Amino acid sequence: MASLTITESAKYSQDVLVQGVVAEFITPDFFAAYLPFKALNGGKALLFNRELTDPKTTVGALDVAGTPVASQATVTLISHILGRLGGDAVVDNFESVTLSDINDQMAEAVRKKAVGLGRLFNQYVIGGTGTFPQFYGINNLVASASMWKDASATTAGAALSFDLLDELMDLVTSDGNQFFFMMDKTNIRKLKSLYRALDGVSFPMVEIGYADPITGDMTGRKILEYSGVPIFRNDNIAAESMNGKTGKYRVTFGVLDTQSGLCGICPSDNDPGVRIRPIGQKDALAEEAVRLEVYIGLALRSSKALAQLVNVKN
Repeated sequence: MASLTITESAKYSQDVLVQGVVAEFITPDFFAAYLPFKALNGGKALLFNRELTDPKTTVGALDVAGTPVASQATVTLISHILGRLGGDAVVDNFESVTLSDINDQMAEAVRKKAVGLGRLFNQYVIGGTGTFPQFYGINNLVASASMWKDASATTAGAALSFDLLDELMDLVTSDGNQFFFMMDKTNIRKLKSLYRALDGVSFPMVEIGYADPITGDMTGRKILEYSGVPIFRNDNIAAESMNGKTGKYRVTFGVLDTQSGLCGICPSDNDPGVRIRPIGQKDALAEEAVRLEVYIGLALRSSKALAQLVNVKN
């Protein structure tokens, strides 16, 4: 199994249409372009063993003629599935003939469908149930309440602060050197306000790099950061009820890594999971259709790689 990104895998495709669809798919917030992917060698899910005990508990200081600790680490089998997203791009034959001198109507329909698939992916990144055809989202991958940091003990919640973000980061102890935050637009505005209060003007930005799906060239985009970690905006983070507290939000922090953190999963090497199939003419409606599908998912390799700040008020 290989580690890649969806944009890197797209550049290996010989299908220009697939490359174009991936280019549009990543545009809603570019998290899909930043996310490392694990390619499956077959099957519909990534299966792996996750340690349940700290390996440190299986060793100990050894005295002269002492007896070594003989216990074994405890593991559990984890299965994270591929999701299936899709839709048909449909163009009326009359519009295809009369309007394509300005813009290719089918190409435009496919582009819009690809953007829609990217937005649906972002929705499932947060709330995907893990019941096919949805993949597991972040809210359902966070291991347990032990990986939550409650912003406040009161039902009123607490506003985002630097101290709370630091405490959230402390919860993540998994190995890795690529990290991310994810929050909604209101909390991003709050963070910018905190930065402005420091010097009255600016807030720090970091450039995220990724391979252009069409040209293969490396490109980048600057986004807000905290403590050197990029912050991805996802407005599918909605007010919810948790721990008896209503109308509050979550902020996520985690490790992105195919071996020890959060990663995407896709069908096989050099395959971004994008399927484009001409359906042809729908004679009864005088329309032509092209079907787009994306086979994609998320997997969390270590339960200590993802944490959430909860009960955040806006």
